[in-house]
Amino acid sequence: MSPQLLLVLMVALVTASFTGLVTRKPFYYLPIYWVIGVVALLIGQVFGRAGAITFLNVGQVELGTGLVVNLGLIVALQYVTLWYNGKKS
Repeated sequence: MSPQLLLVLMVALVTASFTGLVTRKPFYYLPIYWVIGVVALLIGQVFGRAGAITFLNVGQVELGTGLVVNLGLIVALQYVTLWYNGKKS
């Protein structure tokens, strides 16, 4: 396994755990947050390379852009969940 992929998986696990703690959702939401984290970091990698964004790079991994995309996807998931459940506020 490449070190870059391992770093992405570890950061996704940390962000998923942190998101689970902040949102206080049940424990079974952790895999959903983890998949969102991996996808967001990979999308951030593409956006960072395409836009030549050099915010918080670790080696060849664009962590800064990936974390921003991750934050956007988690917030979008929370709003979609609120909308779907009819608890708009």
